[in-house]
Amino acid sequence: MNLWKANIGKHLKLPSAPSIDKKEFKLKRDVANGIPKTYFVCYYVGGGQRELFVGSNQADWGGFSAIAEIRRADREYRIATYIPPASKAFRALQQAEREVVLPESMVSLEPLAKLYQTRIRAVAAMKGTPHPDFLGRSTEIGQAFDKGMEPMQCCYFCQGMMGYRVAAKFTEKDVRNYICYMGWKLRGGYAHSCAEVEVSLQCSQNWIGNGKPGNH
Repeated sequence: MNLWKANIGKHLKLPSAPSIDKKEFKLKRDVANGIPKTYFVCYYVGGGQRELFVGSNQADWGGFSAIAEIRRADREYRIATYIPPASKAFRALQQAEREVVLPESMVSLEPLAKLYQTRIRAVAAMKGTPHPDFLGRSTEIGQAFDKGMEPMQCCYFCQGMMGYRVAAKFTEKDVRNYICYMGWKLRGGYAHSCAEVEVSLQCSQNWIGNGKPGNH
């Protein structure tokens, strides 16, 4: 019996454990790790000053609701003074979109094209005079980046609430698609979730510190 036990390994062909190359090992899908999905950088030059302001959106914690709640409360504490004006600008853009009346020639456009034409008019209405609740930033250059630090467009809400001059160039097709993809229901009432809002607060504080209106 003991001899049989000792030799059994010579006769059994068991599958070997697969070898894993750590360099090629990748997760099948992204997991929540608290890394923001979007960053925004503003480069300001004025009055002999050069300033660089950086911010991010709400960190992604996925199903870790307790951590997400804590981190969101911390972010809202840091930008608390800017939440009311951001909310006003958000609601003003929504109202501007409702009030857009497209010309007769566009009545028969397919829904996405009609939405695009509506939204570019709503953004123009916010920036035009500008609207009293517009957050400003029309004199500053800014650029959004994804978490891989690739340039990306500002979302529709940020385009309508703020006037940053974006440095990167995008195709007309990409511009049309991006301004239409974000819906009001998807954003809900969270007007200040974007990275641009964090940076706009810093820009506003900088202007006020230099004796100018915060929404310059």
